Amino acid sequence: MTAIGSMLPIDEDEADRISNELNQTVAVLKDQGVLTQYIFGNNFMICMLMFVPIVGPLAGLFIMFTTGSVVGAIAT
Repeated sequence: MTAIGSMLPIDEDEADRISNELNQTVAVLKDQGVLTQYIFGNNFMICMLMFVPIVGPLAGLFIMFTTGSVVGAIAT
């Protein structure tokens, strides 16, 4: 699902916006010294969400798709 999200075409302006937002978020978290904790917490919450019957796997697929879209935007 991540691969599918990364292969979808995306407008160059939108790709730049996504990439800039990601870079700003990473910079702020690095400055605060909480980047590692944020990544761990985010992944942990996604993991816990995916344990919920029916809704969890669907949410997981959506999350993997959007992750692929961001990876595709960064690669553009």
